[in-house]
Amino acid sequence: MAKKANPVPTYDRMMWPGLKALMEMGGSATNQEHLDRVVQLMNIPESVQALPHKDGPMTAVGYRLAWARTYLKKAGAVENSERGVWSITPLGKKLTEAEVAKIPKRVRRGEFDLEADQQHEEQEDWRAELLGVVKKMPADGFERLAQRILREEGFIKVEVTDAPVTAASTVSES
Repeated sequence: MAKKANPVPTYDRMMWPGLKALMEMGGSATNQEHLDRVVQLMNIPESVQALPHKDGPMTAVGYRLAWARTYLKKAGAVENSERGVWSITPLGKKLTEAEVAKIPKRVRRGEFDLEADQQHEEQEDWRAELLGVVKKMPADGFERLAQRILREEGFIKVEVTDAPVTAASTVSES
């Protein structure tokens, strides 16, 4: 006899709709509001919504969504207050469906640090963007920028010369 398939979506299948639900709800929701919106997004039939989780007061769908939120929280994509209000983090807003799909495996392996990966990518993007801007600057604009940076770092008597691009500015460290 074949085992009957469980009609309740798995927690990992609920993670992306869970993140989307928070985005659609303005970035935060209570447990119940979140559950209601995920049920709508996933078109979960009422008969499945009513299935209890074991003998407890929670439904099977609610239980699985709680696990989905747990994994999203471990990934740094969502956070919650003591009052059961879930909110999406800046990292969570940037995640793609493909990145969310990788979360369970990475969390279980203890390799998970998507936030650090994302920050590294952002840092590389930031550097490339800055370099592009600096390369487009006229020489005198770059000299004024360098002057400002040196002053902000505590150098005194920072002078920009009116000489050609090959001339150097003089600085003294405080």
